Amino acid sequence: MPKVYFKISIKSFEHSTLQLVKKKIEKLCIFIDSMEALSSSMGSSAYGSQPVKCKATQEQVTPLAVLDISKKEKSYSSTYLPSSKRRFTLLRSPHIDKKSREQFQLQTFKAEIDTSYYTRGKACLLLLFLRNSQLMGVELKIAINYSTPFSP
Repeated sequence: MPKVYFKISIKSFEHSTLQLVKKKIEKLCIFIDSMEALSSSMGSSAYGSQPVKCKATQEQVTPLAVLDISKKEKSYSSTYLPSSKRRFTLLRSPHIDKKSREQFQLQTFKAEIDTSYYTRGKACLLLLFLRNSQLMGVELKIAINYSTPFSP
């Protein structure tokens, strides 16, 4: 079974927006791991080979499963990348007063989240959550790597 590895790059013009989105994606990673922990603990013993369908919300499921996950390693690692500043100058009126200028600065903040290896089901679930979550004011780039039986 191939394992999938995600590298999620986040870019925003506001640092506060970047932090909120980063925390939201980290919570999604924790939630996906908690769903696996709950299904593995409940699925095999109580329900046999049938998969467990969890109808609870994220707030109800997460505290139960975080206890199991906190003992393990985190399934993701996040790093802030250097921010970039772009400065430019505009002429206020190009015809009459050419010495009157305005200066602006555009600052871009970046972060990167690397996830651990996921199975195909967990990877599809993470992509579904990222697609359906409404992340305003950021640019997401998702790089997906996976291993096959033929790859070294």
